[in-house]
Amino acid sequence: MSNQLLALLILLFPVAGAILLAGRGWRFPRIFTVVVGPGVVWASLLATLALFGAAYWKLYRAPEACEPDGACADPRVRTRQRVIFWAMLVVVVPLLAFPWYAPLFY
Repeated sequence: MSNQLLALLILLFPVAGAILLAGRGWRFPRIFTVVVGPGVVWASLLATLALFGAAYWKLYRAPEACEPDGACADPRVRTRQRVIFWAMLVVVVPLLAFPWYAPLFY
C-alpha cells in the first residue's frame, strides 16, 4: 500500500465516523450508525495515536541517512519538525481526550 493511499484512508476514518454519528437515521438506518459509527471513531483514534507514535519514532529514535547537501542535513529543519510535532500534539491531545472531560461542562 502506498503512503498516499494510507494517508487518504487515515483522513477518511474521522470523516466517515462524523457522518455516521451525525447522520443517525439520515440516509443510514439507525442500527447501522449506532453499531458502525463508534467503531470508526475508535479506529480513527487509534490511527491518530499510531501516527503520532510513528512521527515521534522518526523524529527522535530512528537515525536518518542524509546526503550532505540535502535538506535534512540542516539541523534547523529537524528542529522545526520537532517544534511542529509538539505543537500539533498540544492541539490534538485535548481534542482526542474531549469525551473524558466533556461531562465536566454540563
